[in-house]
Amino acid sequence: MVMKAKLPILNEKTGEIVEVIAYVYGQPKARDRGFTKIFHVFAEEVLADPEIMKGAFRLFLYIMTEKLEANRLVFYMTKEEVMEKLGVSKATYYLWLKTLLRKGHIKRIGPNYYAVRPRTAIIGRLADIEPLEDILWR
Repeated sequence: MVMKAKLPILNEKTGEIVEVIAYVYGQPKARDRGFTKIFHVFAEEVLADPEIMKGAFRLFLYIMTEKLEANRLVFYMTKEEVMEKLGVSKATYYLWLKTLLRKGHIKRIGPNYYAVRPRTAIIGRLADIEPLEDILWR
C-alpha cells in the first residue's frame, strides 16, 4: 500500500520544523505523537558547552519532557519535585538551574515559574506559541 504522508523537515532559515509531503510504502502501525522539537542551533550550542553537558542538560530534558505543555514556553517547577524525580541533591539542582539561567536557556519569571527561551526546544508549532510568552524574551 502507498500512502501520502506529511513528514517534518528543518527550515534552515527559521529553525522551525516544517512539513513536507512524502509517499510512505506499507501500512503505518500508529501515528507519530509526543515529540519535542529541539532546534539545530540550540543543539550545536549545547553540545559545544561542556558545562551544560555535565548535568544541566539533564534538567533541561526533564523540563522539556515533564513540565512543558504544547505551544507553551512558561512552566512551573519546584526544587522538591526535581530532586525527587531526578534523584539529585539540592546543591545539584541549584547548580543545574543556575547554569541554565546564566546561559540564557531558561528565564525566571516568578517564584517557581520559568520560561524556555524561544527557538531552543518546543512542543508543538513555533507559530502557535502564545504571543505573550514570546514577548518575555524580547
